[in-house]
Amino acid sequence: MSEILQSCYKQLKSSGRPYGGIHFFVNPVALLIDPNLIKTVLVKDFPYFHDRNLYHNDRDDPLSRHLVAMEGSKWKNLRAKLTPTFTSGKMKLMFSTVTAVAEEFDRCMSDEVKINPVVEMKDLLARFTTDVIGSVAFGLECNSLKDPDAKFRVMGRKVFQASPYRALKIFLAAQFPEIARALHVKLTQPDVSDFFMGVVKDTIDFRRNNNVQRNDFMTLLMKVMKEQVENGEAGGDPKDQLTMDDIAAQAFVFFLAGFETSSTAMSFCLYELALNQELQEKARQNIAEVLKNYDTISYEAVHEMKYIEMCINESLRKYPPATTLTRRVEKDYRVAGTDQVLEKGIMVAVPVYALHHDPQHFPNPEQFDPERFTAEQSEKRHPFAFLPFGEGPLYWIRQRLAYWEKRGVPYVPPSFPHGNLGGFGKKLHMSAILQNCYKQLKSSGQPFGGIHFFINPVALLINPDLIKTVLVKDFPYFHDRNLYYNERDDPLSHHLVAMEGTRWKNLRAKLTPTFTSGKMKLMFSTVTAVAEEFDRCMMNEIKTSPVVEMKDLLARFTTDIIGSVAFGLECNSLKDPEAKFRAMGRKVFQLSPYRALKIFLSAQFPMIARTLRVKLTQPDVAEFFMGAVKDTVEFRQTNNVQRNDFMMLLIKMLKEQMEQDGTVGDLKDRITIEDVAAQAFVFFLAGFETSSTAMSFCLYELALNQELQDKARQNITDVRKQHNSITYEAVHEMKYIEMCINESMRKYPPITTLTRRVEKDYRVPDTDKVLQEGIMAAIPVYALHHDPEHFPNPEQFDPDRFTAEQEAKRHPFVYLPFGEGPRICIGLRFGMMQARIGLVYLLKHFRFTLAKDRMSVPLKITPSSTILTIDGGLWLNVEQL
Repeated sequence: MSEILQSCYKQLKSSGRPYGGIHFFVNPVALLIDPNLIKTVLVKDFPYFHDRNLYHNDRDDPLSRHLVAMEGSKWKNLRAKLTPTFTSGKMKLMFSTVTAVAEEFDRCMSDEVKINPVVEMKDLLARFTTDVIGSVAFGLECNSLKDPDAKFRVMGRKVFQASPYRALKIFLAAQFPEIARALHVKLTQPDVSDFFMGVVKDTIDFRRNNNVQRNDFMTLLMKVMKEQVENGEAGGDPKDQLTMDDIAAQAFVFFLAGFETSSTAMSFCLYELALNQELQEKARQNIAEVLKNYDTISYEAVHEMKYIEMCINESLRKYPPATTLTRRVEKDYRVAGTDQVLEKGIMVAVPVYALHHDPQHFPNPEQFDPERFTAEQSEKRHPFAFLPFGEGPLYWIRQRLAYWEKRGVPYVPPSFPHGNLGGFGKKLHMSAILQNCYKQLKSSGQPFGGIHFFINPVALLINPDLIKTVLVKDFPYFHDRNLYYNERDDPLSHHLVAMEGTRWKNLRAKLTPTFTSGKMKLMFSTVTAVAEEFDRCMMNEIKTSPVVEMKDLLARFTTDIIGSVAFGLECNSLKDPEAKFRAMGRKVFQLSPYRALKIFLSAQFPMIARTLRVKLTQPDVAEFFMGAVKDTVEFRQTNNVQRNDFMMLLIKMLKEQMEQDGTVGDLKDRITIEDVAAQAFVFFLAGFETSSTAMSFCLYELALNQELQDKARQNITDVRKQHNSITYEAVHEMKYIEMCINESMRKYPPITTLTRRVEKDYRVPDTDKVLQEGIMAAIPVYALHHDPEHFPNPEQFDPDRFTAEQEAKRHPFVYLPFGEGPRICIGLRFGMMQARIGLVYLLKHFRFTLAKDRMSVPLKITPSSTILTIDGGLWLNVEQL
């Protein structure tokens, strides 16, 4: 079959089309040629091609109802349940079982060569893999190595024997499956079926009766069946229930696929190494060099034998055990880039052998050359030109999770489905997870390491020099944050923080003048007016109770400031905790399970999310902010209102654009009323939440450290002696207040991680490693801020870390609360100004101590929050001075 399809492949490839037509007897088959189309069929458009079109007869031949042939939801459900058996962790548990058989194999080989130095290896290798699979799948000693005619080996051989009568049945089943089922055609020979069904039932009975627990395939199948009963799944779809026959079928196919394909691959590999003594010596040397670092052949040692892996891969390339992959078209499918439609029901074939022998993908394909599978050579090749195990969603997932390992980059081992984010949102905040990854990777001494956000590879930057290079020097390679936005369906998401490319660059340049020190000075009186209201509000609060929940109160303070500066409106949150602006601000950060799912989808699969028109902004929130902006703009334009605020600049940009409408320009770079709303929206969110969070953490630490609180209060008093009132200049002279805020944002950075997308392949300086276009780079801000190399005794709150002298000793890119480079937070001056003013007004008039019956030490962080925030509120005793 491999040679026939290779000939068809060569003829059809010359047409330049992505696929061509052939026939398997009377049935039309689409033979796929182009690796991009193959990828689309096997992965991207998998729902159109999810079944293999293999014959099975559940009623008459239960062993044919195995995972390889199974279809639809039954396949999907069972595959999901079985996948955990084959994680790297489970492989490690099975390793000792395999090596025990390998040691027996070693003894057997020694005995063989004593009798005759010429050995028939094909059968011997099949006996080795039979004993391995028999032990792992059934927990039985098959003894095939000691006895070539052991029952397991005899039955394994028999499955692949094809008499003329059996060949006729296989033909009928393949070409006319419905007729074959109607005629009760069974492909499994009766004695083979009786043997394997009996072995499975006897094994399960023995394990149940004797409470035997093993780390193997059979135990997992029994566990799935047990959970089905305990969870009352009998009420579900009967077709999706796992029966004793199903367990036997899965064990049967695992046995067959495991012993035959592995032994075949080893046979071909040994043949080539026997022909190429130089390569054989190189493989042996690889083993010897790795074992110098290990006492025994361990799981880790075997995985370090890269040349052995390359030899096996090259053997699987030249002699793939499965030479063709098949899929059935589940519904009419238009082939991308053509007007051709593959009709429902026809078969699609991927000619694996032909792809593996195509000189375009593998030059000089008849030569056995393991060097084809170095990381560098593999990178140059289309990944869907090498398909020894097939491809598809789960295989693709495994490949994604092996991304860093294949590239020789230090990495934290991931697991499916969370990657390295296990516990995220439930027990752990993102900051804690990345801090743990940072610690593991830093010990490698490399400037970066590999982690996974779910299945997506992420480069975690460790070295401050590399961080500086990424954020500043080589910014053109990393200019976008890789945040989801959907301009069409969710216009408020298309704001400056998420915006990309020239659109971001042009808008950033236009907005930057709003945040100069001169503009901050003009906004100062607006902020202090709200601060005075805050002062009055605090007086009223402590009249009711001396114990005050400060987290919400600080958020109401910053809400009123941002509402005034961004929208020119009095939000009245301090007077009314349920004021509309405050209610909407709270709602943006609320996380229902459905919204969490949307956020996950948009972060991991943004293109799919946009196609599905996913909106992250809640409808009532979007409607409120869009309405507030439109009303404000209309009122100001109608009444010619002029204010020194953010909204005024946005309106000015709109006006200038209208005046220049006759000029030629890129339509994508034009600002709309929706853009104005999006910028006002993100300014509101970023301004009120991050500043109030920073002040909350700072007050918590000052409440714990009365000596530091007194020092901060004294700094305010000393500066005020030089000024008649709290002025812009006075606040900027209060250096210790600034140091307290900086130390708060070191210990508790609101944004704990910075992200950048790699825009084009980037070679990491002073290494041979390349970050591929499209992957994400992450800077673990929290981990850097808590690294004792940069900040000794990092859990201690110490504002003196931010004296000019101490800052000069430190690498400037280990403290990044606002980011750095061209995409540094545009509103950092404003954020710092309102935090300074807020703390000055509070410390000037009030003393704070911890309400120990309401607060825990150390603080608890809300694990599901996108920013670092206190879980359960900040309860402080407040005393008026």
